[in-house]
Amino acid sequence: MPQKTPVGGTLGRLLAAAEAGTDPGFQALLAAHRHRADIPAPSGLRRLLLGRQVLRFELSVAYRREAGKSSLLWWLPEVGFPGGAAEVGGYVQESLAAAGLAQQVDVEGPRPWTGGKGPACGLRIRWSAEVPDRGQAPLVKALLARLPFLRDERVDPPLMAGLAGSAARELSVGGTWSRFYSWDARLVGGPGLRERLAGLLRSAGFAAEGRERGYESFSRAATGSHALLYAAEPDGSVRLSLQPES
Repeated sequence: MPQKTPVGGTLGRLLAAAEAGTDPGFQALLAAHRHRADIPAPSGLRRLLLGRQVLRFELSVAYRREAGKSSLLWWLPEVGFPGGAAEVGGYVQESLAAAGLAQQVDVEGPRPWTGGKGPACGLRIRWSAEVPDRGQAPLVKALLARLPFLRDERVDPPLMAGLAGSAARELSVGGTWSRFYSWDARLVGGPGLRERLAGLLRSAGFAAEGRERGYESFSRAATGSHALLYAAEPDGSVRLSLQPES
């Protein structure tokens, strides 16, 4: 039986709008492609990925809050199916039509792959849902409590505890497969936020590697971890990207 994610409030309405859930077949697909099996997805996206052999796919899921709305986004920058462009394109269109979509879906492709044993095509898929939200940006700890699939357990507990009280305009997790997932946040917290985040990284054992235009890179040799801390944006928010393993 499909399983729904426990919800409440604005985030509950958002998950309901996304029709986010999971089922044994989708969990098995995620595990087979070395993704985290606890990530839910809209029912239409699950049907699309389960209705035909998938050669490989990348996956990220994100929460975003901006312009008076909150949204959930599933981003697949590359997903491959066997077959020619007409065959794969027809399958995708039929699958989307059958889903009776209540979300926003953007598909790029199919684009033929070359060099394989048989015909295959790749697509980019952006699947999202949104609800009006006039409230304040939620705290990281509140988001992770309601949307636990956005948590990455490999991020140091003391570092995560230091981030928990920051308000978040964006949280995301994902990548090519789970070992190479990155955990990304766009945080707000007033003047000095970037310096405070840099201090949290140093306290967690990260050493500054260098500065590029717009960001500073950090690494921790003991765990092979990397981090990028970006310059504050015009609205005062700061982006932090963590890759716990490399």
